[in-house]
Amino acid sequence: MEGVEAVGREQTPIKMGVAIAKIYAGDIDRAIAILRDDVLAREPNHMSAKCFLGIAMNQQGDKAGAMALFQEVAKHGNPDEQSIANVYLAN
Repeated sequence: MEGVEAVGREQTPIKMGVAIAKIYAGDIDRAIAILRDDVLAREPNHMSAKCFLGIAMNQQGDKAGAMALFQEVAKHGNPDEQSIANVYLAN
């Protein structure tokens, strides 16, 4: 995580990539920390971060929190983000 923290705001895509890799690796707590406490702390309207945070929270069992994020992304995200959010909202 220290390496992630050393990367500046201009490197948000790298942080997003690390968080997504953590989700796929099953390190959900670390993914949530990167997305919530780093990316979204600096960019609170980052819809991709909210979408993947929703995925991580859903996998962790926080369905209500995840659904709230997916609803926001479905309303405010770009078409790709909306597509992902809508899949989770439909299930």
